[in-house]
Amino acid sequence: MKHTPGTYWAYLRKSSESEERQELSIPAQRKEVQQLATRRGITLARSPLEEAKSAKAPGRPLFGELMAAVHSGDVDGIVCWKLDRLARNPLDGGAIIWALGEGRLKEIVTVDRTYTGTADDKMLMSIMFGMATKYSDDLSANVRRGNREALERGLWPGTPKLGYIRDRDTKQLIPDPERFEKLKELWKLLLGGMAVLDVLRVAREDMMLRTPKRKKSGGHLISRSKLYEVFHDTFYAGLMVRGGESYLGSHEPMISMDEFERAQERINGKANPSTKSKEKFFCYRGLLRCGSCDSKLTARNLVKRDGRRYIYYHCWRKERRFQYCPERSIREKDLDDQVLEFLRQLTPPTHYLREVAKMARRLTDEQEAARAETKTLLEAERDKANKRLVRLRELLVDGVLTEEEYQADRERLVGGQARKDPTAAADSGEYLVPLLNAENTLNTAVSEFEDGDPRTKRLILQELTWYLVLTDKKLSIQTKKPFSLMGEWFRFPGVWAWLDYVETSLRSVS
Repeated sequence: MKHTPGTYWAYLRKSSESEERQELSIPAQRKEVQQLATRRGITLARSPLEEAKSAKAPGRPLFGELMAAVHSGDVDGIVCWKLDRLARNPLDGGAIIWALGEGRLKEIVTVDRTYTGTADDKMLMSIMFGMATKYSDDLSANVRRGNREALERGLWPGTPKLGYIRDRDTKQLIPDPERFEKLKELWKLLLGGMAVLDVLRVAREDMMLRTPKRKKSGGHLISRSKLYEVFHDTFYAGLMVRGGESYLGSHEPMISMDEFERAQERINGKANPSTKSKEKFFCYRGLLRCGSCDSKLTARNLVKRDGRRYIYYHCWRKERRFQYCPERSIREKDLDDQVLEFLRQLTPPTHYLREVAKMARRLTDEQEAARAETKTLLEAERDKANKRLVRLRELLVDGVLTEEEYQADRERLVGGQARKDPTAAADSGEYLVPLLNAENTLNTAVSEFEDGDPRTKRLILQELTWYLVLTDKKLSIQTKKPFSLMGEWFRFPGVWAWLDYVETSLRSVS
């Protein structure tokens, strides 16, 4: 078939979106179009326009350039692989048909047939564009329905969240072995009182936490915006939110819902960290209390006449006019010496610590068994909840429930399930966290305190102690469990009597 003489442009389009992944690639389309132009004796006036954008909605820049050239009379015909490469929405399809009807566009040449401005061709094009639009709409509806069904089964249909990867067989999100534990540790730091920007520094500098490498993105150190996105996402507490609705996830959560809510309070209620970033950090400020008036101790830098610098701590009441406290100030070095002596006395002999580690492992095994039993019970409850959700939807469809009643019952049911922590056991094992680290902590506490900076020293004190009082320059330290129990090792005739005392004490408060 001979073509109408004139200026011809070729238009190629391949979207990276899901509904067009099976379409011919741009290089393949280019080859087909060039062969088509050669067979028809068409000389292309320029290199093909290659668009990498979906045609579901108007707004493609290269298609706009093509239609502008058609209306200005610079283009008489279009060569493309298929008609749906030009349009998949009514507005763009109508613009092409209108240009053919007005005679501004002489013909459109595809591998299937040539379309001109005749009534039959315009009607056929209307049908073809309508079918392309319906195909896109049906596909979008099918995708939404499939996503909703996946969400109701507890599966996340989108790109895996940071810290998770997708199991190819079950399609379930499972912990990413490279990132899950790191992110879990960042949540602990945030809940422990660390500022978000300090958590970001730990993630970037200490953990070297990077986002997953994908085709055109990822592989970079985690950014501040990404970290905030993680800390604001209920997905990490086991609750998936999509399209304004909440769904109970079947993936392993990093934190409980109560911990998530506490994290939001910390983030939303925190003042701008930059206002304090320039203040000098003092190890003991805010940790020590005055033995006479129970006020907190504050710190001050002093420079002697010989140029030597010292840090002194004194009662906060001395900063207030007309208030008196008899306690004298003390140098930071003297405080360091007293803390070091306390740490040396607190640490049991090495063979005692080895037995503590064995006991901790035994208690951990017992707790894991209890957790497994609790998790089985929770999974049974989740199955019951899912069946009730299905029943609620049936009642909505049958008209027994209104939309408002359905949403209220659904949110109550899903929210109740989300608050049940699948990692919790009937026998609480919070004491195991410090106990499991006891051997390493006490073995390294003295050396790390001697060589550490003020922040490291403060972290050691916060981990080991809960109350520090200064009276007449003498430091009194009250220790957290189980370290307080370990500090009593010398009161017992042997390691086994001491271990029995430690275990009995821990179980009595668990």
